[in-house]
Amino acid sequence: MLHKDQQVYKLQAILEYSRIGMWEWNVQTGEVYFDDIWLEIIGYKAEELEPITIHTWEVLAHPDDLLKSNQLLETYFSGKAPSYDLECRMKHKAGHWVWCLDRGRLVSRTNDGKPLLMIGSHEDITERKNTEEALRESEERFKSLHNASFGGITIHDKGLILECNQGLAEISGFSVSELIGMDGLLLI
Repeated sequence: MLHKDQQVYKLQAILEYSRIGMWEWNVQTGEVYFDDIWLEIIGYKAEELEPITIHTWEVLAHPDDLLKSNQLLETYFSGKAPSYDLECRMKHKAGHWVWCLDRGRLVSRTNDGKPLLMIGSHEDITERKNTEEALRESEERFKSLHNASFGGITIHDKGLILECNQGLAEISGFSVSELIGMDGLLLI
């Protein structure tokens, strides 16, 4: 059995290796603590952002994501969501946007039930978001080429047409919606 100090050391090592930043927020006072990994993700050192408050996060967050964050926090604080989870953009010190997965949970409330202390994590997901965007753009290019082709193009599974272009509809005399689900062998 590990002693408590060993457990803490082990957890710290795991967090450092995973490159997931941690934060703690006193919702009532606005005081915030960001660990070094959280700060590294956006290219800063703590002394460059002092005094650090929730306003620090608000200034660095993308305006559109800040609005979404406020809505998610309201939903979470009211008990309508089990946790706070947000994919957001943060302004890096170098000027570019970094995509982050920001997650948090309340660990305490005031005596009258208001949110008090919240803790969470901050993970850089920029590479994943860039990959998703590249895939979306590739799919759009494919669909554009697919739809612009004068020849008949189908995507099928076991003979059934799952998708086709307007070119096939014009060749076959059927509409695109009529062709979807049709046995492609009937067109031969």
